[in-house]
Amino acid sequence: MFSFLSADDHLPLSNARYRRLVKIRPKMAKVTRIDSEVIAELRSLNAISMTDAEEIRAEEVEFTRVSKLISIIMRRSNDSYNSFNKVLRKTLQLVAANFLVGGKLSMQWKLM
Repeated sequence: MFSFLSADDHLPLSNARYRRLVKIRPKMAKVTRIDSEVIAELRSLNAISMTDAEEIRAEEVEFTRVSKLISIIMRRSNDSYNSFNKVLRKTLQLVAANFLVGGKLSMQWKLM
């Protein structure tokens, strides 16, 4: 069976992706929803650990959940970053997914 994963997927998070997450963390909270489905999907893809999932669920404020998840992804691999993007797309959070990978937020999101 052939694997379509690149060798880069299991390496620590790239510097470019790390810097991107640092830059967008505050704005991601405006466009991202972290609920049970997102957490379960990230767990099933091994993007976050059970402990991480429990820590995220313990947060009551959405902004804090998003910030905590981004902090977790920043400590992980390119694979975790890719999984986060995949889960955002699967849960139809397309604005967040596009913003994650380098897009810009439209004016309506900037004003929120």
